[in-house]
Amino acid sequence: MTTSHTRTAEDGQDPGPDDSTDTGPMPVTAEPPRGPAGLARGLALPAAMIAIGAAAGAGYGLLMPPSYEASANVLVASDKSGSATDAVNYAQAYGRLAVLPETLTWAPAPPWGSSAESAARRLRVSTSPDAPLIRITASAPRPGRAAALANAAAAALVRYGTGHRADTGVRVVLMSNALVPATAGSPEPVLDTAVGAASGGLLAALAMLAGLRRPQRTGRPSRRTRAGRTGTEAAK
Repeated sequence: MTTSHTRTAEDGQDPGPDDSTDTGPMPVTAEPPRGPAGLARGLALPAAMIAIGAAAGAGYGLLMPPSYEASANVLVASDKSGSATDAVNYAQAYGRLAVLPETLTWAPAPPWGSSAESAARRLRVSTSPDAPLIRITASAPRPGRAAALANAAAAALVRYGTGHRADTGVRVVLMSNALVPATAGSPEPVLDTAVGAASGGLLAALAMLAGLRRPQRTGRPSRRTRAGRTGTEAAK
């Protein structure tokens, strides 16, 4: 046996690979199911997430109490010695003071009673960088209450500005009262349902992207793993 192997090597012939170390075919990656069944399985998660989101949005729109909004407008006008720029600048300053509890106490007949802090939380103010106009918006669960809060806050700001006219050189006048709103500003069931469905679709898309990035399992062990197992068995 030794002589035979030596002659083969001397003749320059390659004895060839040993069949006992055959590692088998390359690993096969498991593929997702195709056809109608695979398509239905792929669309199940997005459809479920969109349905859940739409149901949550619709539930929010139906269960949340309505909120009404009303707005009153206040104008800041400069005196004869002032300029339009001064009026705009003072309008910005008065806009920041309009919803402070200290300013709300100037209201002639405050509808919020003795708690101006709770009324301030229901008010918001918007101003324009180009016009000396202040809009005071109030929100409340009843339409009449919203209009009363906005008008009282506007009246308080007018009285406060009038009391400081000699120092500022501008006049604060009421431009328009707040009207009782006919419809609630929120919630909006149709819009809330659409927002919920869109949120569910977004979550489904993120979940699908996370699944695509996950490494796939192979159907059979790799060649290196099979070679290691064969060597271990031979050693035994």
